[in-house]
Amino acid sequence: MVSGFRVSRIIYYAAAKLFAASFTLLLFAFCIAGPSLYDMSELIGTRGIFILLVPYAIGYSALADGAAHLIKKYKAAARFLLYLIGGHLPFLFVMGKYTVFTFMAGSVGSICALIFLGAYSWIRRYPKHAAALSIVLTAAAAVLLTGDFTVKKGWTETRISSSYEAEFAYFHGAHSIGVYAEAGDTVQYTIRWSASGGYGHHVLDDRGEYVAQSMDAENMYSFQANDSGYYSIVLTGDRLRGSFKIDWTLDR
Repeated sequence: MVSGFRVSRIIYYAAAKLFAASFTLLLFAFCIAGPSLYDMSELIGTRGIFILLVPYAIGYSALADGAAHLIKKYKAAARFLLYLIGGHLPFLFVMGKYTVFTFMAGSVGSICALIFLGAYSWIRRYPKHAAALSIVLTAAAAVLLTGDFTVKKGWTETRISSSYEAEFAYFHGAHSIGVYAEAGDTVQYTIRWSASGGYGHHVLDDRGEYVAQSMDAENMYSFQANDSGYYSIVLTGDRLRGSFKIDWTLDR
């Protein structure tokens, strides 16, 4: 039977790892994306970044801790070296060889690994607060991942059956326009921007997966509906001011 003391140690260990992963994820997002909550949310919502900084970081660090524990005399040095290596491994695996890109990306990965190690080592000094702090940071990361932090100011919109237009004083984030299509339909749409700032768009199906689209002419695009349902044409703005109009038709 596992003793209560051993169970508490396992829980504390897991909480400390989760704290370190959440801290590293949030710090990385802030350093790369800046103070914009929308930009931070988009960054950490990237599947590869989330996998590297949370499940991979926790799993690899646990293995590194176990390996370093076997080296009694040089335990701290071994752990430090193993964490550095862990920051490079995913990029070396993806690239298949060591290149300049592998070195640069791996260096960022190693810095994140050392931040993870530092956060983990720090929280271990405060075992009574590890669980609470882990919950707080994990909750903050979860809100950032799932929340909508789009900023709109002075937004006015008009929609009819096959068109949508909006004017705004400020737009930073994303706005979705739902279009229902039957399986096999080709959705053709035109987007006209009259705005200062950066902008773009993409299309998602009702499962949130990206849909391939083609550019038929200037400002004219199309995609094919593989399944019946609502498709979202997502327009994105980067500190944008002005207006846009989108019209669409269904070719059946």
